[in-house]
Amino acid sequence: MKLDTTQLQVEMKKSTHKLTDPVSIFTLKYDYEKFLAHIESPSKFFKKLSNSKMAIPGLGSNREWWKNHQPEGIYRYKISDNEIIIKFFVESKKPLNERELKLRLYKILKPIEMEFHLNDYNYFIESISDVIEEISEGMEFFGGMKKSDLDELRNLNDLINMDYVKSLIDTDEA
Repeated sequence: MKLDTTQLQVEMKKSTHKLTDPVSIFTLKYDYEKFLAHIESPSKFFKKLSNSKMAIPGLGSNREWWKNHQPEGIYRYKISDNEIIIKFFVESKKPLNERELKLRLYKILKPIEMEFHLNDYNYFIESISDVIEEISEGMEFFGGMKKSDLDELRNLNDLINMDYVKSLIDTDEA
């Protein structure tokens, strides 16, 4: 039996038109004590990345870089006893360059681990459930991103999950 994905395809097309700019996800893991000593808080980390005069020779300051890319999105953070993980979900006017981003992040504070999925629409769509997941971590919006945008992502995620469940049911009935 052929799976009817018409509603899902319509929603994906709508999302494609809304996400006309590059979308990226990157995750950083730091030793919590070191992070606390050098940065103090996730909001101060964000401020250093987005608005500091800290510069990379030949590439300009973080403030100029941020203004040039005009990103918007969400960053989430999770703090445990010995580490802090910060995950960014970003839509930007220009594609992010992994090498340049790494240089900027290293200059702020060298992470224990980093994971990048830059300018990758498919990975971003697959990660929607990570964005909307109800958790006891911190979450901050930046740029033009609003809490109402989360509702749109929740609806899209629900459609994707309904389609998946329907395909499982159809497979069991066959």
